This record gives sequence, structure tokens and C-alpha cells, in this order.
Amino acid sequence: MIVNSKIKSVVVLAGGVGAARFLRALALVHDQQATTALVNTGDDTILHGLNISPDIDTVIYTLGEAIDAQRGWGLSDETWRAMESLKRYVDVRPSGSIAAPEWFNLGDKDLATHFYRTA
Repeated sequence: MIVNSKIKSVVVLAGGVGAARFLRALALVHDQQATTALVNTGDDTILHGLNISPDIDTVIYTLGEAIDAQRGWGLSDETWRAMESLKRYVDVRPSGSIAAPEWFNLGDKDLATHFYRTA
């Protein structure tokens, strides 16, 4: 990557794992205070009554060096106890519930992000 020293600020349109990795690399060669990331919110949703922003989270976790490097998303050293506990309610979930389908997993530490964002 070639960086022109005359460029004072950079705006990056970002979405997902690839953009998060690009921003991490950009931070090595360009002033982070002069970088703005416009991150995709098209995949944002509400699950379990919580505001979920997967692309924003991936960027934040990557830049904060908290990303699960093996998966490329989510937090490192994640646990899934809350989701395991929710499975007991799958058969009694009322129609129209905003609870997530059982295949959609949110890690315990990831849930803290969504609680904070929603509160």
C-alpha cells in the first residue's frame, strides 16, 4: 500500500471481516485520528430485544484486538452458556416473538456489547 503524505484524512466505506482487516492494516500506515470508517448497518437487526450490529461489532472487535482470529468474527475466548440456556424455551416460544431462532448464536461476551448498545 502506498500512502501519500499529503493526504490528511481518509474515509473508508466498510462492511464485514474484510473491511475490518483493511482498517487494521490502514492503522499501521495512517494516523488513526484522521481515519473515518462508515460501517455497513444494512445487516443490523433486533434479536431478543437487543440491537445487533454485526459489521460494526466486527470492526470494533478487530481494531480493539478482541476478535476471534480463527473465525474472523465475534470475540476471542467466547462462551455460549446463555444461548444454551435459551434452547430450553424453543418449543414454547410464542408466535411473533422477537427471540432469535435457535441457530443464531450470540456469545456471552458479545451479549454484553448488545446490552450496552441497547440500553
